[in-house]
Amino acid sequence: MQTASIGDQESQWEQAQQSLQELDEYVCGAVGRDELHEVEHEVFRRLLGLGRIMMQRFVAESGTGYTGGRPPCTLSGEPLGYKGIETVD
Repeated sequence: MQTASIGDQESQWEQAQQSLQELDEYVCGAVGRDELHEVEHEVFRRLLGLGRIMMQRFVAESGTGYTGGRPPCTLSGEPLGYKGIETVD
Protein backbone atom coordinates (compact mmCIF):
# COMPACT_ATOMS: atom_id res chain seq x y z
CA MET A 1 0.00 0.00 0.00
CA GLN A 2 1.32 3.41 -0.95
CA THR A 3 1.22 6.13 1.67
CA ALA A 4 1.06 9.86 1.08
CA SER A 5 4.29 11.75 0.57
CA ILE A 6 5.58 14.00 3.33
CA GLY A 7 4.63 17.02 1.21
CA ASP A 8 1.07 15.72 0.82
CA GLN A 9 0.84 15.02 4.55
CA GLU A 10 2.04 18.51 5.41
CA SER A 11 -0.41 20.04 2.94
CA GLN A 12 -3.32 18.10 4.45
CA TRP A 13 -2.26 19.09 7.98
CA GLU A 14 -2.01 22.75 6.95
CA GLN A 15 -5.45 22.49 5.36
CA ALA A 16 -6.91 21.07 8.58
CA GLN A 17 -5.24 23.73 10.71
CA GLN A 18 -6.48 26.48 8.38
CA SER A 19 -10.03 25.12 8.50
CA LEU A 20 -9.93 25.03 12.30
CA GLN A 21 -8.57 28.59 12.45
CA GLU A 22 -11.29 29.79 10.05
CA LEU A 23 -13.93 28.10 12.21
CA ASP A 24 -12.59 29.84 15.31
CA GLU A 25 -12.57 33.20 13.52
CA TYR A 26 -16.13 32.64 12.31
CA VAL A 27 -17.40 31.83 15.81
CA CYS A 28 -15.64 34.84 17.33
CA GLY A 29 -17.02 37.09 14.60
CA ALA A 30 -20.55 35.76 15.04
CA VAL A 31 -20.71 36.70 18.73
CA GLY A 32 -23.39 39.35 19.21
CA ARG A 33 -24.19 39.34 15.51
CA ASP A 34 -25.77 36.03 14.49
CA GLU A 35 -28.52 33.90 16.00
CA LEU A 36 -27.67 30.62 17.70
CA HIS A 37 -29.29 28.40 15.06
CA GLU A 38 -27.33 30.15 12.29
CA VAL A 39 -24.04 29.71 14.11
CA GLU A 40 -24.85 26.08 14.92
CA HIS A 41 -25.61 25.36 11.26
CA GLU A 42 -22.38 26.98 10.07
CA VAL A 43 -20.25 25.30 12.75
CA PHE A 44 -21.55 21.85 11.80
CA ARG A 45 -21.10 22.58 8.09
CA ARG A 46 -17.49 23.56 8.68
CA LEU A 47 -16.87 20.60 10.99
CA LEU A 48 -18.03 18.26 8.24
CA GLY A 49 -15.45 19.82 5.94
CA LEU A 50 -12.75 19.44 8.59
CA GLY A 51 -13.79 15.82 9.14
CA ARG A 52 -13.49 15.17 5.42
CA ILE A 53 -9.94 16.53 5.39
CA MET A 54 -9.00 14.37 8.38
CA MET A 55 -10.55 11.23 6.84
CA GLN A 56 -8.65 11.87 3.60
CA ARG A 57 -5.50 12.13 5.66
CA PHE A 58 -6.29 8.88 7.46
CA VAL A 59 -6.96 7.00 4.22
CA ALA A 60 -3.81 8.43 2.61
CA GLU A 61 -1.78 7.19 5.59
CA SER A 62 -3.32 3.78 6.26
CA GLY A 63 -5.69 2.95 3.43
CA THR A 64 -9.26 1.85 3.96
CA GLY A 65 -8.34 -1.03 6.22
CA TYR A 66 -9.46 -3.66 3.70
CA THR A 67 -7.05 -5.92 1.85
CA GLY A 68 -7.99 -7.11 -1.62
CA GLY A 69 -9.20 -10.72 -1.61
CA ARG A 70 -9.75 -10.66 2.15
CA PRO A 71 -13.26 -9.46 2.98
CA PRO A 72 -14.06 -7.99 6.39
CA CYS A 73 -15.08 -10.57 9.00
CA THR A 74 -17.75 -10.87 11.63
CA LEU A 75 -16.79 -10.82 15.30
CA SER A 76 -16.67 -14.62 15.19
CA GLY A 77 -14.16 -14.48 12.32
CA GLU A 78 -16.42 -15.51 9.43
CA PRO A 79 -15.92 -13.55 6.19
CA LEU A 80 -18.73 -11.26 5.18
CA GLY A 81 -20.07 -11.79 1.67
CA TYR A 82 -21.23 -9.10 -0.72
CA LYS A 83 -25.02 -8.93 -0.61
CA GLY A 84 -25.49 -6.65 -3.59
CA ILE A 85 -27.44 -3.47 -3.80
CA GLU A 86 -31.00 -3.42 -2.58
CA THR A 87 -33.53 -0.81 -3.57
CA VAL A 88 -36.35 0.06 -1.24
CA ASP A 89 -39.67 0.93 -2.80
